[in-house]
Amino acid sequence: MKKHPAIAAILLLGLLFLAYFLGKPPGEKSGESAPVPPVPEKPQQTEAGRMTPGRISVLPPADLAKVRPHPNAVAFGSDPSAAREEPQQLLRLFEFYRESFRSFPSGEGNAQFMNSLRGANPERLPIFPGNHPRLNPDGELVDSWGSPFFFHQISSDHIEIRSYGPDREIFTEDDITAPDMRTPRLPISETKKANRIGSPSGK
Repeated sequence: MKKHPAIAAILLLGLLFLAYFLGKPPGEKSGESAPVPPVPEKPQQTEAGRMTPGRISVLPPADLAKVRPHPNAVAFGSDPSAAREEPQQLLRLFEFYRESFRSFPSGEGNAQFMNSLRGANPERLPIFPGNHPRLNPDGELVDSWGSPFFFHQISSDHIEIRSYGPDREIFTEDDITAPDMRTPRLPISETKKANRIGSPSGK
């Protein structure tokens, strides 16, 4: 018996459709696209010791144990007769920081400036000891009369350090400041030659 061509064509199309349907991956239905795998979230990279608003970074104790603070910072305040020299001594430590990082530390107050010296800086370098007896409970460095030093950052390479002096009042005649405004400031290259601090060999 002769087969009708139309019936043969219908059977052929049915077989092709069945083969296509059976060949799809499990779970994929007609009219639905394959699920897109989630893209893993890229971890955020942060600079070590970088301060962000509302947060102050400090070194963990394990890291602090590996690097010794600057010897001049350790000895700071140990000589009661040198109270009037302390702003200048601090300025030398700040200049060492500038020599290392090409700018003075910045902050909104004494504690943030001191945290930069304590290790919250790009190289996580603790220049000033975190347990220094002159640091008050708020993390501020105080002068010989118990008042926090006032740090005034004028620019990235110019900072003024002020002690309130014996009367504990700021901007009075007995204030002690560094640098002495009567003395011209040294550029970074000259400061590096004059302040060989931080190197035991002095080189």
